[in-house]
Amino acid sequence: MFHKFEMKLDALNNKANTMGIRELVTQLIEERGVEIGMEKGQEKAKATFVTSLLLKTDHSFQQIAELAEVSIDFVIEIKNNLPSTNITDK
Repeated sequence: MFHKFEMKLDALNNKANTMGIRELVTQLIEERGVEIGMEKGQEKAKATFVTSLLLKTDHSFQQIAELAEVSIDFVIEIKNNLPSTNITDK
């Protein structure tokens, strides 16, 4: 259905092999998938950094949030997901 439209559009624009609608949608989906993957990777890296700071330093939750560039709620969430420890806000 779109193939005829795409062929006529190519002829009008004197172009050959332009990207079709399906290819465009596929490319957009792939690009969004890469963005989501990068965002998840960055969040995992921040979670690892926050975990390390919680376990190996005596910084306050506020200080850790500032160092990791995350919210205090994020730090508390990571702390609450750690195996039982005696970490408290300083």
